[in-house]
Amino acid sequence: IGGRAAYVRTSRMVMAQYGEEEVFRLFVNIPLDDDFCQEFSAVCWPSQREELEPVFWEIIRTAEFIGDRKQAIRVQEEARAEMYSRVDAALAKADATLAKVGTSSQEPALESGQTFEPFVPPVDSSSLFRLGDFELEFVEQETSVGTTSFTHQFGFTLVGKVSDPSAALKAKLISEYNDEGEIKFPIYFSGGYGSGTGPEARLEFDQDKCATPYISASIDGLEFGLHYSGLVEIKAGWISVRGTVSCSYEKDQPAFEVEIRRPFDPEGIDWTQYRFVSLSEIEAAPTEVVCHASLGKVDIEAIPMSVLRCKGLQSLDITRRVGGNSASLKVPASLGELKELTRLSLAGYKLDALPESIGGLDKLESLNLGDCGLSAIPLSVWKLPRLQYLFLGGNRLASVPEDVNLPAMYSLELERNALHSIPESLAVQENLRTIKLEGNPLESLPDVYNDCKVGLELSIEDKRRLLDFEYRGADGRGVAAWDEDAFYVRSDPERAATSAKWLAGGDWATYAEALQFLLKRAIGFKELGGESYGSIGQHRFGGMPDLPPAISYPRFAGEDEDSRDHAYEFIGQVNCESVASLQDYLPRTGLLYFFLTTMHDLYGGNARRTARVIHFDGSKDELRSGKDLHVAADEYYEMTDDAYPAVRVEAAALTSSPQLYGARQNPHLFRGPAASLRDALREVDCFDEDDDLLELFGGGPFGFEMNCYAFTQHEDPEHQVSLHQKGAPEDWTVLLKVGSSGGFMWGDAGDLCYVIHKSDLAKGDFSNVYCTLESS
Repeated sequence: IGGRAAYVRTSRMVMAQYGEEEVFRLFVNIPLDDDFCQEFSAVCWPSQREELEPVFWEIIRTAEFIGDRKQAIRVQEEARAEMYSRVDAALAKADATLAKVGTSSQEPALESGQTFEPFVPPVDSSSLFRLGDFELEFVEQETSVGTTSFTHQFGFTLVGKVSDPSAALKAKLISEYNDEGEIKFPIYFSGGYGSGTGPEARLEFDQDKCATPYISASIDGLEFGLHYSGLVEIKAGWISVRGTVSCSYEKDQPAFEVEIRRPFDPEGIDWTQYRFVSLSEIEAAPTEVVCHASLGKVDIEAIPMSVLRCKGLQSLDITRRVGGNSASLKVPASLGELKELTRLSLAGYKLDALPESIGGLDKLESLNLGDCGLSAIPLSVWKLPRLQYLFLGGNRLASVPEDVNLPAMYSLELERNALHSIPESLAVQENLRTIKLEGNPLESLPDVYNDCKVGLELSIEDKRRLLDFEYRGADGRGVAAWDEDAFYVRSDPERAATSAKWLAGGDWATYAEALQFLLKRAIGFKELGGESYGSIGQHRFGGMPDLPPAISYPRFAGEDEDSRDHAYEFIGQVNCESVASLQDYLPRTGLLYFFLTTMHDLYGGNARRTARVIHFDGSKDELRSGKDLHVAADEYYEMTDDAYPAVRVEAAALTSSPQLYGARQNPHLFRGPAASLRDALREVDCFDEDDDLLELFGGGPFGFEMNCYAFTQHEDPEHQVSLHQKGAPEDWTVLLKVGSSGGFMWGDAGDLCYVIHKSDLAKGDFSNVYCTLESS
């Protein structure tokens, strides 16, 4: 475009400004130099894609790059300086106004320049919901005032409905997707308990943002671009909302004056759900309603008596925030009298010792004593019957007692202590899944940790040093030999010669041998459009698989014994015979089918069952077309459609270059001839972004790749899997990478990776394929 390479991504995604339905999005990025790029984005409904996508491209392809970029940057910098000057002036004006508070009967001005007389309830106690010329009727069943059980905040949801939605749409007040004409105004925050006579608050908003407390107003149903600026007051049993909703960047968008008032019953608020955030709030409240308290922003030297008097406390957070100076906290024995506590955090404070009485808090489910400088904790803590999460990182613990009985324990954090080992007893705790041990001077670990359900979070260097870290194969019978060269470009004379010539003659000549060693002989799949199932057994992503009668559509058991089985999500199928000429590591015949339980199994769920890969090594004549196979949406664990949109693809040779962004966390890359890269990452960190390299080695874009590198900000997929499944990271490979392409969207436009050990691939054993998700 304009003589420059353009990089393209298409997706179907939900964007808040377009309602709850998916939209089609075309995203184009054109790098201009090392610092700047030009971006284009176009959006339409999926049903309009066929008609509008060519129009989008017609417009984008007309782009020309003209003018002096340095001059343009100078103009931008001058404009930015002017903007900051205006901001400074506005802040100075605000400071001057605040200094006058108390000398005027009028409320202080908001940053937006608005001023308001003190709210006075109407004599007739009438409610009002008005936006501009539109007076809305409260939707009583959806309007509420009170506290929340999840966030433990106080606030309100005010919902009004216009009598004529078409008129409100024409006036550009409501969104075109708001057929009912309802406008929902929710505000929830901490710090609203007041002085004991009822909730009190004064919240100033500028374009939906409130600085104190730091919250946002998210008004649902308004025309896109409209944001609230004004004053919210809660006092004497009334809610008052005054100000405007307007668009800061669209001059043609009208502004609407806001005036909402609503009485409520202060006596009807359930404060037992609320989290008290100041001592003044706690001291003003009856002790029986204080069930949750968080004093992280309060400077204290001892747990206050006003807190200890609240015998019904269920959660108490007195965390010293990260970055603060070390401060001591006295913890009295009377803390053990708070028998209803389920969550307790004293993290960040210096604690010389803990009272033995803390071990009597039998209902504790979470105990956070991180970064407290403790050299010991009461033995009774190691026997708390309901404790699920114990955070002890950043202390000085030299040992963990052998006599541990934590039947509910799920996660134990012991990183950055002085431990030389841990006892066998932790390995047999019924529900314990993770022990974090990084940063300890470990000398040995009991043999039981070589093969138990508890996952040890340690560096791979420590795991190799302290554990039996040999991979035994998917079948447990050991590994088979494999051809290591087959996975790399060096096994393809033509591609090897091309890449070597390019590296030797360009910017990377100094590191040519090291980079050449790491180049992978990959396969890329280009999208060809929607799948019509015209041919059986071809490459396909999404839709339904072409399975033979002998293979049933795979399912997995529910979490509970009584729950029904769920269908795996079908991700794609690859015809091995048609890609045989492009590589030497996959089966030469048959089809590979890729399935997934659910993306959210990758976030701490049952990761071992997440991936399912099936190899059918038979004739295409035995296959049944996927168009005849149907799985209903309610048969999946969480998918809401019958299947991902089906995409036809074609395979092409791809030279995959190493992703070096997270290379320092992946030391296995620096092996053999690539060792020289360890000290040269700053010079080569953009190697994989070189435009010429992408054109020469790729020729994509590819939404789907095999035996490739994956971009990551941390441990790469091979490293992650080796930490879970043992074996050296370089002995694993990404069997398939599925990008956020076609109908797939993985997290924040990430990549789903199926990872397999090279020995299992050589055996044709796909029973231990592991999934990772690489997303920002």
